[in-house]
Amino acid sequence: MKRRGVAASRRRGLASRLGVAVAAALFAVAATARAELAPRILGGAPAPDVAAAVALRDGAGRLACSGVLVGPRAVLAAAHCFPPVDDASLLPRDACFGADVRSCRPVGVSGYVLHPGWDALAFTFDDDLAVVFLEDDAPARPASLAEASPSAGDEIDVVGYGRTDPSSTRSAGEKRSVRLPVLAIERGRILHGEGACRGDSGGPLFDARRPASVVAITSSGPAGCVDAGRATLVAPNRAFIDAAVAESEVSAAGGPSCALARGSRGDGSLVAVVLAALLAWRLRGAHPSGGRASRRLP
Repeated sequence: MKRRGVAASRRRGLASRLGVAVAAALFAVAATARAELAPRILGGAPAPDVAAAVALRDGAGRLACSGVLVGPRAVLAAAHCFPPVDDASLLPRDACFGADVRSCRPVGVSGYVLHPGWDALAFTFDDDLAVVFLEDDAPARPASLAEASPSAGDEIDVVGYGRTDPSSTRSAGEKRSVRLPVLAIERGRILHGEGACRGDSGGPLFDARRPASVVAITSSGPAGCVDAGRATLVAPNRAFIDAAVAESEVSAAGGPSCALARGSRGDGSLVAVVLAALLAWRLRGAHPSGGRASRRLP
């Protein structure tokens, strides 16, 4: 009787393990089927014809962020692309026009101005906008700026030079675009589905119905470039953007230039920069000023 009981117990244990294995295999097959049916939106498709979208490169020629031309000498980007560092080589030094960051046409950056509401120490990414001043006229036609914001359910085209593989730095550098639905509008930002990744920060979101109209600028998203991303709306910030573009034109004509003007709270601490880096794809220690800050690069 004892031997029969032991044998039966072994058979039940084997059956249980086989059941678990079969269930796991079926789950894997189902997951694979779902993955094959779901569109791979992270990589999107090449977008060489979106001439106004640009790559912002640092002093070593590496991709720092994306951006969009909004004036003859003005590029709209994200404020968090400009860390408060003394080494200007770490800042975007040129705006590069072309389909790939390795073969694009560079135009030097002379300075930039950050949105007056941008505050890196708040970790909210509110008003994450900057206007970059160029040394020469850009070799492309500026994009138009939206006067009204999209609504949930509308479609947008997200454009940038960021990674197509979240784990590979080598996958960045090509200008790409992906069409996504607007999931919601919250706190002056568009919430959209998975699509943008590291290096896309500062890149434009175009209204799919009006391809030349910029409705938002890529700002932040979760680690790993999965789930929803966020982009700062353009329409509520037109006063800041228009004034900065006008300033770039005055500077180009030989008028007043943008001198360094830091806010009262000074530069952010290393801890603040590290914490902020965990919250955004390209957060590199943004200017913590709560006031309007601008800087002329040497």
